[in-house]
Amino acid sequence: MSDIRVLFVGDSLHEEFQLALQWLGKHANLEVVFDLQSARKHLETNGGLEDLLVLGATRPGQFSVEDIDALRNASPLLRIVAILGSWCEGELRSGQPWPGVFRTYWHQWPARLALEFKAFLQGSCPQWGDAVTTTPTEQLLQRENFHCKNTLRLVVIRAEDWETVGALQDACQQAGYATACWVDGEPPRVTGAHVFLWDLADPERVTRNQVQEYLRVFHPTPIIVLASFPRHQTVQRLTAAGISGVVSKPFLLHDVQWLLEQSGIEAERGTVARQRNKLPCS
Repeated sequence: MSDIRVLFVGDSLHEEFQLALQWLGKHANLEVVFDLQSARKHLETNGGLEDLLVLGATRPGQFSVEDIDALRNASPLLRIVAILGSWCEGELRSGQPWPGVFRTYWHQWPARLALEFKAFLQGSCPQWGDAVTTTPTEQLLQRENFHCKNTLRLVVIRAEDWETVGALQDACQQAGYATACWVDGEPPRVTGAHVFLWDLADPERVTRNQVQEYLRVFHPTPIIVLASFPRHQTVQRLTAAGISGVVSKPFLLHDVQWLLEQSGIEAERGTVARQRNKLPCS
């Protein structure tokens, strides 16, 4: 647990928020309240000591601009991050998104926030610390390129067209990864790949047998898939079939690069664990 004090406001039992809450429970000093009245009372009682308020919204209009202003009145220096459910995907076009709130959908966590937590703990200003007048476009322009620590590890890229493969290849190579691309025909004959990156044109068409076949061919390489605005049930089905991670489209290059790096960390841990298990008993 870190020194970051986080107050979560919303339905903590909502299935789409479970990943975020589990992650926050490991990386922050987390308090959970269900509604705004409890949140304001908590903020006033604790003298505004929270570093961050995480607002879990399951639908557009659940929390209004006035609600956000009331929270800031209770704690003027408070910074707010929103975790948004699937029903909120059109809010930027047709709704009234809250000003000065860092937005992330449930399937983008923790790729969007992990580095911000790290920056905060190192004394740098995270994105949620930007001025409340900062627009989403300005937040995007201020994001620095993310550089993974790797040694030219290999990423196998699978997609249904060469345009998509080329875009993913650029993202991987920008982060320092070597790539092997696959659009049609037989899979490339490679060994020791770091990650198998699979773009899904239609996640609902993917079968468990297809996933299992790729797992067999590229074993023990983890599989990360890209899917357009995946629903919770889709993510659950893919992970149950053996997929290691799901990235939502549209995505930032940072999202893919961060997940590639995390896959490397997990793979190294697995290698160490396997080596330890092979050690003779003393």
